[in-house]
Formats: sequence, C-alpha cells, structure tokens
Amino acid sequence: MNDVTATERYRALAEAYGGTLARWPTAERAAAARWAATPEGTRVLAEASALDRQLDRWPVPVAAEGLATRIVAHAPAPPLHVRVRWWWSTAGIAAALAGAVAGTAGATLIGPSHDLTMEGGTVFGELGPVDDRS
Repeated sequence: MNDVTATERYRALAEAYGGTLARWPTAERAAAARWAATPEGTRVLAEASALDRQLDRWPVPVAAEGLATRIVAHAPAPPLHVRVRWWWSTAGIAAALAGAVAGTAGATLIGPSHDLTMEGGTVFGELGPVDDRS
C-alpha cells in the first residue's frame, strides 16, 4: 500500500472511529499507531479528537414518555395478504399436529382384535396354506 492510499485509509478510519485508537478495530491498531506517529497522522487524529470532544458535549434529549407507544400506534398495519398468509400457515400447522395426535391416539386405543393374534391370523386375514385348487 503506498503512502497516499494508506493516508486515505487511515483518514477514513479516523472519521469513522474517532481520534482515540482504542476505539479502532483491533486488527488496524498496530499499523495505525505507526501511522499516528507521522506528522500527517498526528494532524488527522487531532482533528478527529476535536470532533469527538464536540460530539461528547452535545446534549442528547430524553425521549418523551410514551413516544414508542405513539409510534407503534401510528404504524401501518401489515397488508391483508400477509395476515391471511400467516393465518393459513398457522392453521396448516395446527391441522398437521391434530392429525398426528389423532393418528397416534387411534393406533394406540384401537389396536388389532385379540382374535386375530392367534396363530396365523393378521389384520388382512388368516395366513395359511394357499389352496389353488378352487
């Protein structure tokens, strides 16, 4: 990086992070400390520090009580298609869960008949030798 590019880069960092190198990104601090020792670096950081002091003196007004509530009250409602889409997706999830619960309960409560659990008996009928002579 040449001197002009480095100066422009450090000047941009000073404008973004101020004149105190401790507020700069950690990866930039070592090289910035070397640059700050140059006359150009000293001048740029002094200007940034002067701006920092001015900004620190600026009073920040306290937000009025209930401001957030008034802002939310005046915010536009989401469009109807968004609310309908949310409703349908919620209804679909609820229906899927109800189906899973009903299927599980049905399989648990209404099991196969004990008559079918005898030897060779299944839900589909009696398992036995197949007689093809019919």
